[in-house]
Amino acid sequence: MALNGSLTFVPGQGHYYLAPVDTPFPEDPSAPTTPWEEVGHTTRDTPLQVSREGGEPEVLGSWQDPALRTRQDPPTFTLAFGLIQYDETTLPLYYGSNSEVDPETGYVNIPKVPSPTESALFVRVVDGNREHYRHYPRVSILAADSEEFDVEQLASMPVAATILGTSGSDFAGTLSPVVDTSTS
Repeated sequence: MALNGSLTFVPGQGHYYLAPVDTPFPEDPSAPTTPWEEVGHTTRDTPLQVSREGGEPEVLGSWQDPALRTRQDPPTFTLAFGLIQYDETTLPLYYGSNSEVDPETGYVNIPKVPSPTESALFVRVVDGNREHYRHYPRVSILAADSEEFDVEQLASMPVAATILGTSGSDFAGTLSPVVDTSTS
């Protein structure tokens, strides 16, 4: 494999989009349209963190051979990001899909036991003319950490989108290589 500097990128800007579970990859990933809806403003200091949990190989042995074979459970991948736009769309992502908007006041009522929001997730990462795309047909989104109020930063609600599988598919998502949008 040859070295190719044009396939690197600096994630200078990004966008998160939600749609109903199993919504396919957008026809135009540089400008997703209905049913995809942009989440709104997200934090710049930790724009996207992808974590992996589990999936480490376990060595199984016999009395005769302590390293006879390996076994591996599937890993769980989670995307973490911070919501900084406080509205009827983002508050339930943090506090639970069973949050309710009071029709008289417009305020969001927080449930005692939050339910995660299940949806499709599309992430568009931009570096000038280069873009990188991530599509997950089914994720579960809920608060990931403490809500942050810092007088020198924008307030934020950290959420985690746990990647879930979909029936009949061996794949949990799709990642693009770096795409040069100036030629497409």
